[in-house]
Amino acid sequence: MPELDVHEALTRFLPLIEEEGFLRLRSSKVAVYGLGGVGGSAAEALARAGVKTLYLIDADEVAPSNLNRQAVARVSTIGEKKAVAMAKQLSDIAPWVEVVPISRYFSEETKAEFPFEVDGIVDAIDSIGPKKALIKEAFLRDIPLVSSMGAGNRMHPELLSVMDISKTSGDPLARIIRSFCKKEGISPLTVVASSEPPIVSGLLDEKGKRVPCSSPFVPPAAGLMLASALVQKILQA
Repeated sequence: MPELDVHEALTRFLPLIEEEGFLRLRSSKVAVYGLGGVGGSAAEALARAGVKTLYLIDADEVAPSNLNRQAVARVSTIGEKKAVAMAKQLSDIAPWVEVVPISRYFSEETKAEFPFEVDGIVDAIDSIGPKKALIKEAFLRDIPLVSSMGAGNRMHPELLSVMDISKTSGDPLARIIRSFCKKEGISPLTVVASSEPPIVSGLLDEKGKRVPCSSPFVPPAAGLMLASALVQKILQA
């Protein structure tokens, strides 16, 4: 394996952030909650941007159905814990980043077990309860957080935008989070949301319940936008 210097690896990025920005990123710690189609792409972009430490948080395992959109999903990683598989992948991409996999579920009840001594958080959690708990905890601790709204059941990444939660419309998940933030007095909250109405999935599980569907385009694009928004927050801190 060739010996690589982080400056050499980031040659094409450094002119955009200058030395001060580079040093700021190289001293930053970031936690990514959820490593699916959105969070996995965000984590990879953050590693490539040169952050110092990445906490990768996801209790799930890689499944065959993840192959169409998730950065962590390879035939070789099916059955592995996503956090562990993603950590190995990122260590190969950016060995100068300290990657810490955490294969546990985050919730209001378990939040004390998770790292909050960080400079930023990517919220790519799908479940509403844990998502609310993470957003509130970051707000109370004054930690910059960027949050993904609905990326499933959509086909058009060009309809994604970075905005405050108060500006979202037409997104069922954003509606829930917007109401929660208003109730809790949480403001501002930077999110990545789509103006595309979700497509009604015709895929049903064995109980007849609709199964969310995801394209190869929208979740990864949302993840890259979340990573970009968080990096800008860190650089401007």
